[in-house]
Amino acid sequence: QIPRYTVTFLDWDDEVLSVEKVYRGDDAAVPQEPVRQGYSFNGWRWQEREILIYGTTVPSIRENATFKAQFEINTYTVRFLDINGELLDEQTVNWNEAATAPEAPEVEGYTFTGWSEYFDHVTCDIDVYPLYEQNDLELGIEEINHNSEIINHKFIKDGQLLIERNGKTYNALGAEVK
Repeated sequence: QIPRYTVTFLDWDDEVLSVEKVYRGDDAAVPQEPVRQGYSFNGWRWQEREILIYGTTVPSIRENATFKAQFEINTYTVRFLDINGELLDEQTVNWNEAATAPEAPEVEGYTFTGWSEYFDHVTCDIDVYPLYEQNDLELGIEEINHNSEIINHKFIKDGQLLIERNGKTYNALGAEVK
């Protein structure tokens, strides 16, 4: 009588994926590659022999054998760029882990307000840009004299100083705003 052996395939977390009884010398069928979020499949580790197996069969079974799915964590590139697209920093980050932001460059007349993308749980390659808000101009007076006329109102709109005079609105450079 020909002996039979048990061939077991386990997922990374020891979940049984398949069990097969194989006659001595026969091949064992390998199950479909399992999927693990954030990881890439990297073969089957033959537990008793500490070797990796690839392919669709394990040839010539001669003993009970257990194979465990092996995975490698995915890595992604996070690039931090300045407002001109120049590289500030580039990091390789494991799946679902955080990148570390560099110091945001100062931009005259603007205040740094944050970054364009979230990078605390990275799951793909990303480019991250600094975000800025224009600083308000403070004139410190309510009325401005210009060519002997009184300008009645000043205000900031869309980051631009606007002046209202005689029912018309002008920017700080003197152009009429419509």
